[in-house]
This record gives sequence, structure tokens and C-alpha cells, in this order.
Amino acid sequence: MADSDYYKTLQVDPAADPEVIEAAYRRLARKFHPDTNPAPDATERMAALNEAYAVLGDTQQRAAYDVRRQVRARAPRPTPPPTRPPEPPPLDPDERIAARVAALRRRQQEAAARARHTVSTPQATRPIYEPASTGDVVGKILAVVFIVVFLALLAAIGTGLGVN
Repeated sequence: MADSDYYKTLQVDPAADPEVIEAAYRRLARKFHPDTNPAPDATERMAALNEAYAVLGDTQQRAAYDVRRQVRARAPRPTPPPTRPPEPPPLDPDERIAARVAALRRRQQEAAARARHTVSTPQATRPIYEPASTGDVVGKILAVVFIVVFLALLAAIGTGLGVN
């Protein structure tokens, strides 16, 4: 009976006073005593009542039982394995084709809906973290070289004209 709840056995609240526990034990003992109850499980019920009252009737044992009960209540319960949904009944070839066509149409409608809600520009499709391509780097270098040469040419022309 170590895994049973003594409070449920005596049909009392865990915060019940000792007098209430004793009254509940006496009431249930009269009801389930094997001398007065002809039920085949009366002996087991009376043994469970005696065990529960032996623990809950003693204040020290009751305090220790309450601690064990709280620890047991906080212990994680094993979760049952997930159940798989039942397999659908097999389809005949015509139904299979119709199901595939319906799935394809549904996917096309979802893709069209997504396309309506997205912007399709080159900047929007390229992630920010993507490195620049080699052509982009070469173009930037050529632009810098052109600007430097142009400025040097302007400086040379300016000095040749005597403008400082």
C-alpha cells in the first residue's frame, strides 16, 4: 500500500485536524470491518484503513508522510510516447490521382499567395551577410583608380596652366 494515498483511503482532506482523521477512521472501520461487512474485499479494505490511520494518526509519521507525498507530487511523470494518426485507407488509382491534383493545386495557391506578399527585387532576395561577387569588387577598384587618375590629370593640367 506504499503507493496509495492515505488521505484518499480515509476520505479526508490533507489539512484535516487529527480529530477529523480519527472520526473518519472510526466511521470507515464500522463500515468495512470484516465482521460487519460480508464483501470479499472487506479484509483488504480494513487493512488499508489500519495502515492509513497508523501513519496519519501519529503526528511524526504524518509529517514524514506529507514530505514524501510532496516530493512524489513534484517528481516528473513519464510522458507517454506520441501516438501516430491512423493511416488513411488505401485509395484506388483514380482517387490517388485526384488527391495528387488537389495537393498540387493547393501548393500552387499557397505559392501564389506567398508571391503576392513578397518583394522580388535583387536586393530583397540577396541576404545581407552574402559577400559581394568578384565582379562587384573589380568594378569598385576600377572606379577608384579612375577617380585617382582623373584627379591627378586635373592637378597636372592645373599646374601646367599656372593655377595653384
